[in-house]
Amino acid sequence: HTSSGATLPEVMIALVLLAYVTMAVSGMFAGAARMEKKDRAITEATQLAIEKLETIRGEAQSPEGFSRLCSSERFYQSEIPGLVYCVDVERLTPSVKQVTVTVFSRDPSAPGTQPDLDRPRLGRLARMGAYVIRP
Repeated sequence: HTSSGATLPEVMIALVLLAYVTMAVSGMFAGAARMEKKDRAITEATQLAIEKLETIRGEAQSPEGFSRLCSSERFYQSEIPGLVYCVDVERLTPSVKQVTVTVFSRDPSAPGTQPDLDRPRLGRLARMGAYVIRP
């Protein structure tokens, strides 16, 4: 008597292996989705830093704009939801200043423009700098 097909233990082992592989693959998809979200936030933050830095450099093309260029002790709300930024200006010489724009994740539980300091790297997503020379 020959039988074709699988026995009950073989089917159960195959189902357990299939469930294990399915869980591993679904975990990879969840990890990829988290990475994609993080990468998108970093890309948006970098674009914001570049945009703000270029705006500041453009405003400093006049002698008056260059002399007004200074650090502020506050965070600014960006046009991109969930991001805030600050501007740091360091005077290197009378005719050269270093401008740095740092973009942070905004703290959703705090009012206003507070960065989310509970996040990794204190919520900092991007930092861009440039030298500005007196016109």
